[in-house]
Amino acid sequence: MTSSGPVVLRIAPAGENIVLARTVAASMCAQLDFPIDQLDDLRLAVDEACALLVQASDGRDVEVSFHTDSGMLSIRASAGTATGQPPSPTSFSWLVITELCDQAVCRRVDDQLIIELSSQRRSVEVP
Repeated sequence: MTSSGPVVLRIAPAGENIVLARTVAASMCAQLDFPIDQLDDLRLAVDEACALLVQASDGRDVEVSFHTDSGMLSIRASAGTATGQPPSPTSFSWLVITELCDQAVCRRVDDQLIIELSSQRRSVEVP
């Protein structure tokens, strides 16, 4: 799979909706032929990122966009927030996220909390 336009998901800020983002993440990983362990890692990273955004949301939807390019999956999740700040680099959720993907960044821009994740497909060694 080469580059494609983004797949954009918009969900109401409720915990029960996070499963939709996890499902899309898994589907995108499968399309890129990610190894199953890496697929599971990214699914969990998306779950944690969305949970952080649901908590920080001021009631506006959480938007998650997925973009693929040459074996790379990039994910951008954001939510409107009145008071939410990026998570502490030592918080459990952020440590989980940073361990599960190649790159993770969180920042606040105006009234938006934005989390960006990316991972390159790893090759699988066949014995």
